[in-house]
Amino acid sequence: MSNAEDGFMRGQAPTGQWASEASVGPTAAREDESGSRAGGRNCSRARPVAARARAVDRRRRSPLAVSLVLAFAAGPAAADPPRPIADLDGLYLWLGPAGAATYQEGVWESTWGGSAAVLRIREHAPLGAVGATVAAAHYAGSDGGRLWLDGVVGTRLAGRMVGLAGGPALELGADHHPRWGASVALWAFVGLTPMLRLGALDERGVFVEVGAHLTLPVRRW
Repeated sequence: MSNAEDGFMRGQAPTGQWASEASVGPTAAREDESGSRAGGRNCSRARPVAARARAVDRRRRSPLAVSLVLAFAAGPAAADPPRPIADLDGLYLWLGPAGAATYQEGVWESTWGGSAAVLRIREHAPLGAVGATVAAAHYAGSDGGRLWLDGVVGTRLAGRMVGLAGGPALELGADHHPRWGASVALWAFVGLTPMLRLGALDERGVFVEVGAHLTLPVRRW
C-alpha cells in the first residue's frame, strides 16, 4: 500500500500528486459547469440579438420590395387624357384651296389658289379667333396673280364664328413690275369660309372679290 493510500486510511489529508488530482477534480467540474451555464446564457442572449438584426434587415428591404411591386403593377405612366371632341380651343394650322371671282377694271375674272393659316381658337372668349393667314391666287383669264398676308380676328355671332382679315397684298405678272396694295375682308366660318374682300393695287385701283376658302385644320397644338 502506498503512503497516500495509507494516509487516507488513517484519515490524513492526501498529499502529493493524488492530493492535487483530488483537489482539482471537483473544482474543475464546478468551473466547467459554470462555464456551460455562462455559455448557455450567452447563447440565449445572442439569439434575440440576431433575430432583431434580421428583423431590422427585413424592414429595410421591405420598402424597396413594395416600391418595385407597385412600379411593375402601375406599368408605364399614363398619357394625358384626350381632349373632349366638343372642346375646340387650341392653336391650329389650317390648309386648303380657295376660289373667287374678282371684279377689277370693269371686268369679272375668276381666280384659284390656296391658303395657310395659323389661328388660336377660344370659342367662349369675346375674341374667339386670332391669327394670321398667307394666301395666293392665280388669275384664270390673264397672266399673273396676287399674294396677300392677313392678320385675322374673329368672334362668335349668332352661333357662327365671323370676323375680319386684312393686310398687305402684292400682284405679280410677267408683263409688269410688282404692284403693291392692301386689302380687307369680311369672313364667316360655316364649314367652309365664304369671304368678301375689298382692296386696291398700284396702277390698277380698287378691286372687289367674292369667294370661299375650303380650309381644314390639319394640326392642333
